[in-house]
Amino acid sequence: MANELDNSQATPQGITHSLEPATFEDFPRFVILKANSGQKPLTTCLFEVHSDFKNTLRTPKQMWGENDGTLVVEVTSRQQYEKVCSLSSLGGSSHNHQEHPTLNVTKGVVASHNLCIQHSELAAKLAEKKVTNVYNITRSLNGVHVPTNTFITTFNTSHLQELIICGYERFPVRPFVSRPRCFNSCNFFGHNQKNCKRPSVCVNCGQSPSHGACSLPENCSNCGEQHAASSQSCVTYLFEKDVLARNDS
Repeated sequence: MANELDNSQATPQGITHSLEPATFEDFPRFVILKANSGQKPLTTCLFEVHSDFKNTLRTPKQMWGENDGTLVVEVTSRQQYEKVCSLSSLGGSSHNHQEHPTLNVTKGVVASHNLCIQHSELAAKLAEKKVTNVYNITRSLNGVHVPTNTFITTFNTSHLQELIICGYERFPVRPFVSRPRCFNSCNFFGHNQKNCKRPSVCVNCGQSPSHGACSLPENCSNCGEQHAASSQSCVTYLFEKDVLARNDS
């Protein structure tokens, strides 16, 4: 007796994926509200704005004010998004709204040996799937940057797609996690040269770099273990990477 067909297929790696990508109710999750010219900034009307939201719709998932006086609102459904956009005033101030330009996009990583294609061509072919940008990761080979089969893909959607269809192939999409930024003078994470007030240290031994080319034993200036501060196995690096992963999700 023939086996019944199911709606899944196995990849060569043994991972099972649905034949069709999972579908989500897609809508802009983050909305910027800005008081019109001559009106009080919304961030100066904390209690009034909160009361107006409670009286017109269920309280959004979260709200926060920016330094320029605008209010960022995260909604949980398309219905709530439409209600937020329909509000004409909050806290006694008339305002306008717009979708947040960066928080309503997601980034994922797609990798396969079958993706032997220029990133610009891939972006063009995936435009109908709400892909807005594709970046091809390269590796250095004998001093030359060589393209790989790994692509960082930006989607104009509030939920990251789990699967993307490229022609007759279906590729899983894993979340893109930014690398922790480390200033290469103090070898400390989370800031740049402009904001650095720490002394310069050697990336290899953790001491003052005045000794020139370092031949001393490796000693991390961040965690104190026996490896260079640039090591990606450093517990401090892994912690910073985990923080970025949580922020990116």
